[in-house]
Amino acid sequence: MNSQNQRRIRLEEEFETNAANPPKKWIRGVNLGGWLLAEQFITPYLFAVNSCHVQGDLCWYPGQIGAPEDNDNWCDPEKCRPVQKFVQEDGNADYHPKGAEPYLGYPMDEMTLGQTFDRKDIAHEYMERHWDTFLNKQHLIDLKEAGVTHLRVPMGFWVRGNVQDGEPFIGGSWPYFARMVDWCREIGLEVWADLHGAPGSQNGFDNSGYLLEPHTCMGWSDRAENVARTVEILRDIVVNGIVGEGMTDVVTGVGLLNEPMLDCDQDVLRQYYNDGLEIVRNAMGKDTSVFVGDMFQSWRFNDGFWDDEPNTFLDTHQYHVFFEMGRAFTPRQHIAYLCRHNSEEVVACCYEDAPNNTIPTVNGIQKIVGEWTGAYDQLPTAVAPYVMEVIGETGVAPMLNRTLSRARMRFLENFVKAQMVVYEAKEDTVSHGWFFWNFHME
Repeated sequence: MNSQNQRRIRLEEEFETNAANPPKKWIRGVNLGGWLLAEQFITPYLFAVNSCHVQGDLCWYPGQIGAPEDNDNWCDPEKCRPVQKFVQEDGNADYHPKGAEPYLGYPMDEMTLGQTFDRKDIAHEYMERHWDTFLNKQHLIDLKEAGVTHLRVPMGFWVRGNVQDGEPFIGGSWPYFARMVDWCREIGLEVWADLHGAPGSQNGFDNSGYLLEPHTCMGWSDRAENVARTVEILRDIVVNGIVGEGMTDVVTGVGLLNEPMLDCDQDVLRQYYNDGLEIVRNAMGKDTSVFVGDMFQSWRFNDGFWDDEPNTFLDTHQYHVFFEMGRAFTPRQHIAYLCRHNSEEVVACCYEDAPNNTIPTVNGIQKIVGEWTGAYDQLPTAVAPYVMEVIGETGVAPMLNRTLSRARMRFLENFVKAQMVVYEAKEDTVSHGWFFWNFHME
């Protein structure tokens, strides 16, 4: 047999093999954090509410995301005084000028942001400006051109207006989500909607809408009414929102609950996950991706959980900046920790033969790294009180316009690239990809 025939036969065999085992569709996405569920460290100016804002004069701060280039309504620090009425205790005296003593400060989460306004109509107008300007179509075009395939969109339980009497949350952002879906349809991006905040809070983090101390899930999992309400909120988002408004060609994934805390009642949480999966499957079909938070311990779910449920994902989050030892690492130590510890965490689940962990699930739940970042040496929540304090005193946020050294830029590039490799875990085939945090911030 001549070499040409041998080559033809080899190519035919490779084609048949690839047809039977199509290549994995990698998820290489980013988060649209700080948009439909605001976080202070992402948009400090939004949380720097002043006396002009609460009276309906929606002035802008210099450098605020979304401020028009031709804006002529800047906040005058002499006229627009800070509205600081929430008791805060900052344990990091290195950053905060007032040290670690309790003080009155700006709102810290969406709950206190809503409480800052006496008039709901002004509060809604204030937030509507943020929803309208924080994300624009050009952002999405740029992301697509950079190779991004998916967008993970955090949202609070109030996104479609499910706000009960006495709750300060500001609903009404859903039309802006719908506008973003239309843009993504035109541009060619897939959207994964993520329920980031549940009634009562599943973790006590500001990213749930409630900043609680201590951080806990008990306000959610220990209160049956909050769990039941979350089920109905999810049903409304999926059935009336995504399906009812014809978004299923773009919204290809749904996150049932972000970052449930370690103290969540596992039985309650898993029952909620099963109820949520049923809602999505009944409304959107078996091809829709469903992802769930891993309680920061993905090994807990390596016990057969959803091992026969295709297109499901266990969402793990990897941050070096959120533990003290990691912030003290040298650049070399960050890479070493990533390649040893983080790589082990990514492949801690999910397997058909647990606990031997030699046969990754094929037709069941797999891993996804739903959040990770290039930040590595400064804790945002520690720096935020200082940033907010300076805004209150001067009207301008510090540290937002910085020049990074070449060495720092070089390390950041290497650190980010190394994480991409580790979080795809190609050799182990248990991971489907990742979503970077975050697409932009002030």
